[in-house]
Amino acid sequence: MLKITWVTPILFASLLIATSDIHAQLLISPQPLYMGKIPLGSRAKRQLLVFNTGTSNVNLTSIQIQGESSSSFSILNNPGNITLGPLENLVLDIQFEPQSTGTKEAEIIIESNLGKFTNRVHGAGTSIVDGFITFERILGGLDADGASSIAIAADGGFILAGSTILPEEDFTDVLIIKTDKYGEVLWTTTFGGDDNESASAILPTPDGGYLVAATTASFGAGGQDVYIIKIDADGNEQWHKTYGDVLDDRATAMVRAPNGGYLIVGATQKDVTGRDAYVLRIDEQGNKLWSKNYGGNGGEIAHDVQVTRDGNYIIVGSTTSSGAGQFDVYLFKIDDNGNVQWEKTYGGDIWDIGFSVQQTDDNGFVVAGYTTSFGAQARDFYLIKTDEMGNLQWSKVFGGEHNDEAGVVRQTSDGGFLLAGFTVNFFSANKEYSDLYLVKTDAQGNVLWSKNFGGEKSEGASDLLLDDEGGVIIIGTTNSYSKDNDIFWLKLNEMGNITSVGSTPLEPPKTFVLEQNFPNPFNPETRIRYHLPVKSHVKLQIINLKGQVVATLVDEAESPGVHSLVFNAGHLPSGIYFYRIITNKIAETKRMLLIK
Repeated sequence: MLKITWVTPILFASLLIATSDIHAQLLISPQPLYMGKIPLGSRAKRQLLVFNTGTSNVNLTSIQIQGESSSSFSILNNPGNITLGPLENLVLDIQFEPQSTGTKEAEIIIESNLGKFTNRVHGAGTSIVDGFITFERILGGLDADGASSIAIAADGGFILAGSTILPEEDFTDVLIIKTDKYGEVLWTTTFGGDDNESASAILPTPDGGYLVAATTASFGAGGQDVYIIKIDADGNEQWHKTYGDVLDDRATAMVRAPNGGYLIVGATQKDVTGRDAYVLRIDEQGNKLWSKNYGGNGGEIAHDVQVTRDGNYIIVGSTTSSGAGQFDVYLFKIDDNGNVQWEKTYGGDIWDIGFSVQQTDDNGFVVAGYTTSFGAQARDFYLIKTDEMGNLQWSKVFGGEHNDEAGVVRQTSDGGFLLAGFTVNFFSANKEYSDLYLVKTDAQGNVLWSKNFGGEKSEGASDLLLDDEGGVIIIGTTNSYSKDNDIFWLKLNEMGNITSVGSTPLEPPKTFVLEQNFPNPFNPETRIRYHLPVKSHVKLQIINLKGQVVATLVDEAESPGVHSLVFNAGHLPSGIYFYRIITNKIAETKRMLLIK
């Protein structure tokens, strides 16, 4: 959709210091436009801002994409000839669909009465090896976006939760993004009021929908309250509820309870000077079963929670009430009624914070966070291993001379650990830039390898998943590729790599494959992919229950490789349909369901 808006002076000032290119009175941002590393057969979309900074009209006569790889890029809402008044802007939706692996680069050329302006657009195509998918994606609009939590959806895709600032607004809203298994966005939705909201956790629910744990300043009894939102499979709100007292309450993490319902952790302000760790237990409909505070005379916060194998809960955070230093890692275990079974602290004489906890294969626990008590005296990755009663078995510290923080830890199939966070790679009196930092250790916490990801400015990780195929899924934030924060999303193999982005042509598939369409059920679009081992004449048709051909999507010779297309059923009624492919040597049919 084409967007032309007037820009406020405050936004104008922010744009001038952003990742942009200013030509006379025309500003283009981001400069350059990076589209990510995208799997073959998938697409990425990003926005490009063209802004008239002057006091007179600018007439844009044409906008084109040119260059050797121009066929991989397109403008979805090209306006053709258009006039921008003073302080008006045009938002272009740019799509990237790589046709082969390797780096792709082109120029967006804007002709105007002021002359010709160019902006580089680039990305890369990644291979899908034996069905294994990797990618690097940048998600978000022109304002600030972030993701705090990711989960694998029932259809094999992903659901992300975080926050966004919508156009013409000053406050954040809860942001939910649903994607397919290749990371391509299927839909987005937002929730919020007249103040700030942000999501910290999202989980699939048994009915196919999702439950979101967030914090709100728009609703509830206090300055901030815990904000739980129930949505269906398409992102429509079914209900929401708030929890908390007259002071601030916030949610940081959530798990599904073994016996149904959910347990949410965070922090609650007990008075004007301090806070406690906060635990809230709700049923499937969001009714409060109980809530409890945990802490001493100082301050506490709970950052993460996991269900233990005995049906209880392990919670990690930080405390100033007990321990050896100013802040210490606070680990405690509770039962389903919130009764403390045991609690422990870890750390030295300065700051030690725990952000993530997981039960290990030996029924002990592993905690990740940061420490300033040990190591280089700046913040360093802090990895703690305990037995099942929380007794310290060992701890490790690693990082460079500047700040490093581990935000999440997961145990890998080989018994080792994978940590994700950030590491500062550039530091001066007035600037600090970081990379997303991924560290793999063995079962004793010894570093096996580490990798940095990011651009010229800052990136960091906020959540980490390991899938059943050995894939590593990381979400976080980046401000290297636009004027403000965007969602930074990686799907890597078990060695922390993105599969080949070299320019060598892909080896053709060894066998013919017709994949199941995705998503399924769908409304109104779905993607169909098929693999051709040899050059073939392909006929791909859509058939209804009466056996009638309602659409022919392909009827031509195609080269070997993985082919992908999008079928739009907007003109068809709901129901069961079949897609049938016929080649020189094989025919196959699969079923799909259209629900409107």
